[in-house]
Amino acid sequence: MDVKKTARADTEYLSTLERGLSVLRTFGRETPQMTLSEVAEATGLPAAVARWDLDALHQDLADSWQPFAARFAELVRERAYAGS
Repeated sequence: MDVKKTARADTEYLSTLERGLSVLRTFGRETPQMTLSEVAEATGLPAAVARWDLDALHQDLADSWQPFAARFAELVRERAYAGS
């Protein structure tokens, strides 16, 4: 195992995580929806980086919620058929 590569990968991961958290922190009660330009301005990130972070967060959340969404759809179908 190359210690320098591992350290660099850890640093890059933490940097990416920090950027993602800064993007998430821009949203709140006063700002539940924002444009890409608003997110970029609020975080101080270039718009391209903010977009990449938003896309990555969206994909991660979609993947995380997929099992829940599938089960929810199954329950809805069961209830719909039970009423027929």
